[in-house]
Amino acid sequence: MFQQVGDGRARGRTDAAGGAGDENSFLGHGLPDNIEYVGKYIVTRRFDYVKKNIVIPCARWRNLGAMRVSDLKETAAGKEKPLKYVLLAGIYNEPRSGYELTKWLQMVGQHCWSVEHSSVYPALRELEKDELIQSERLPGTRGPDRSIYSMTAAGLDKLRAWVANGSPRPAIKDEQILRVLCFDLLPRDTALQQIREVRADHQVQLEFFLARQAMLTERQLGPLLVARRGVLAEQAYIAWCDEVADMIARRPA
Repeated sequence: MFQQVGDGRARGRTDAAGGAGDENSFLGHGLPDNIEYVGKYIVTRRFDYVKKNIVIPCARWRNLGAMRVSDLKETAAGKEKPLKYVLLAGIYNEPRSGYELTKWLQMVGQHCWSVEHSSVYPALRELEKDELIQSERLPGTRGPDRSIYSMTAAGLDKLRAWVANGSPRPAIKDEQILRVLCFDLLPRDTALQQIREVRADHQVQLEFFLARQAMLTERQLGPLLVARRGVLAEQAYIAWCDEVADMIARRPA
């Protein structure tokens, strides 16, 4: 088991750009001598990756298509159930059934929004009651008729107003980061195995987003930007996992 980071600083190594790292730095970041717990330091580095690899690059992508993000203030529209706007966004792209909307969410929004299939239909009924969408019964491809939902003019106005208002800062919930915060409790090999499994999962996700990004063009601006966000997020998470593994590997068994 390991409790404290050893004396001295981490040895330098060649950075991702190919330059030599400083001998008193770890991936270009100095490792302070007074760090008590490796988990706490690793989690702090995770947020450094998010800022460097997601926040800053995404700020550059905002300029694409002369897009602007308004001040992130919570508005009256933002206080409504977010799921309604998620579904409106899916229907805006093309008319869909409830099942197709669920599958669309799993593909397009898997890194930013998760929803249970059972909650989709009640939300669709509310949207239809509010005359923001309309449904039409059409023959199913392999079974009985199904309801296909499409946008109304009122729904389009509602969605446009919601998009223009921006969003409050999202809550971050990542159970794995909380586990890493307590990695000091684990034997070295156990911690290494866990973080390698996490990395492998994010590598699969990265390949998915890279493939999707390659299929899109700037004429499909919204889906392209969302796919790009997925790529940046997964690349940052993988880089963080690599740093976690390198740091833990230097610990005594």
